[in-house]
Amino acid sequence: MYKKYVEFPTTLEELGLKSPMPVIEVHDIEHFPGYDVRYELIDLSKFGTLNPRMVSAYTSDTSEYIGEPNTAHELCVVRGIRPQLREDVDIPVCTVGFSEQRNAWYGWGPKGIKSFTIGDTVKMGDVLLGRYPKDFKVKTLEDARAMAYAFAEEVS
Repeated sequence: MYKKYVEFPTTLEELGLKSPMPVIEVHDIEHFPGYDVRYELIDLSKFGTLNPRMVSAYTSDTSEYIGEPNTAHELCVVRGIRPQLREDVDIPVCTVGFSEQRNAWYGWGPKGIKSFTIGDTVKMGDVLLGRYPKDFKVKTLEDARAMAYAFAEEVS
């Protein structure tokens, strides 16, 4: 966790935070349930362009990159999901998460979002039909997690 009382602008190192982007400095942080919104100056000098100010959302507990603040609000507040990174790929963006209130795993990407929980079955037309046989039934939360991982990969 970062220092609560800090003068902005400051650096990620000073705050003890991380980012997948080359952040020059952090200008402000807003706290929301399950996520933080950071106002950051990004270093794009190696591309010969101006350094943009970005507004990005990160998990509040682990500082993992979620994406746009609207996406974080939908995931964390509206759906009650705790976003996390997938361990099976080296992508620094949260594309899966678990909702304790719904007891379901979720996978998402630019093309969609889907929940998986015990009792769900793979049906004709499902994006996961090539990975799982038709009528495959989720028996455990570990099955649901695996399907969320597979779905996130398919829609990314």
